[in-house]
Amino acid sequence: MPGDSSTDFRTRGENATPSVPPDERSRVTDDRELDGRRVVGFVATLIAVTAAFGALLGYVLPAWTGLEEIAILEMAVPVSPVTFGLYGGVTIGVFLVTLLVVVQVITRFDENAM
Repeated sequence: MPGDSSTDFRTRGENATPSVPPDERSRVTDDRELDGRRVVGFVATLIAVTAAFGALLGYVLPAWTGLEEIAILEMAVPVSPVTFGLYGGVTIGVFLVTLLVVVQVITRFDENAM
């Protein structure tokens, strides 16, 4: 009610849901280990989807805009499904593989990992 001086204010801690005890938390995270095959499969799927989207874009873009070439690092590259698919797959692949290598190296230095 406006003007009521007995307004009930709750702190963030009072509204929070009860947390899981530490021993239960560690058991839950132990069940969710990532297998290397799953990670590699996920990365390969992302690369394939990106390459497919690039190929689709390379097919549709010339039809809609009449664009025939683009310049990448001052090189003229023809706009086609093959070039866009290859460009998308390689760029995302390099980024994700680099990220995986960095994570793998960091986990080797973490004494609590795995």
